[in-house]
Amino acid sequence: MLAAECKGLFEPAPLDSEMAKWERQSREDFLRGNNLQEAPVMAPRVEAALVKSEDGDADEWLRLISEMSVEEGGTHYKEFRWMKPLELPGWVEASDETRLRIVEAAKRYLMGTTFPELDSTPSNQVRNGASGGINALWLLQAMEPTFLQEQPPKFWTRWIPSFTEDGRAGEDKVLAIEEIFRLAARSAPDAMNQRLLALIDFQNAGEQKYLFCSALLDRGWSESLGHLLFQRLQKNDLAPSIQGSLLNKLLLNEVADVRTWAEDVIRADHETERGMTFSRVLLGVGEEKAWPVLWPLIQNDAKFGRALLEGFSYGRPDRSAFGGIYRSRT
Repeated sequence: MLAAECKGLFEPAPLDSEMAKWERQSREDFLRGNNLQEAPVMAPRVEAALVKSEDGDADEWLRLISEMSVEEGGTHYKEFRWMKPLELPGWVEASDETRLRIVEAAKRYLMGTTFPELDSTPSNQVRNGASGGINALWLLQAMEPTFLQEQPPKFWTRWIPSFTEDGRAGEDKVLAIEEIFRLAARSAPDAMNQRLLALIDFQNAGEQKYLFCSALLDRGWSESLGHLLFQRLQKNDLAPSIQGSLLNKLLLNEVADVRTWAEDVIRADHETERGMTFSRVLLGVGEEKAWPVLWPLIQNDAKFGRALLEGFSYGRPDRSAFGGIYRSRT
């Protein structure tokens, strides 16, 4: 049986066949045929970019880290968003002196580039300038954290939009970027709040109506952000699913007056999608407190009660928890 299955792997191929030609193809032939070029020796490429940066071209940082991402003989530059600065070949192989120069180039980009002055309205686009900036911040967090800690709010206001555009601060993959994001939120809370509110509006306008920036809200949380989100929620102009996500965060952070307001909304609008969403959120953050509000509604509206309990139980690993309270009440 094995011989039959593998027969085709071991059959001789004619010397003039396409298979034989492919097997004889050299690396040079492959690169030429696919219009690919091998990167030359890395050190001169890195040196050239460093010199231009040191001559005053702050944006040369982007070319510098690109060149650092490709070893000699490589054919593909690494995408900015997938770079890990301390693991780039150009960093690993650099001398101590060259590393100091690379760190200075990162500072030069953060302080001197005009990229942050471009339109940064939230979108699905991720520009190299944004991810390049986050990589520079990442490198400095590792090599010279006091530089970042000493920066004024104006500095962080410039770079906060790049955090949300790049997205890595909300992915639970790079702790260093998360820490820098929190530093930015503490240093420039007003700018962070406005950016997060703009991001919520952008995601509300999308087809999925899902709060993709949830982790960013958690990491940028402040008392002032909580108050602004509460005000935004009261306008009732966001999709119910997004309103539910925001309500959950407000309740978990115990923002003043939110629970009382949400209970009033549920009593008045329990039949609506918004009312059902709020009811499930209320259950999710604490069944005992939610029950006095929801039980009278369930008694008077069996359809609502059935949909609420079924939906709530479906979304929980401990599905019997609420059912036990429900049976004790009935």
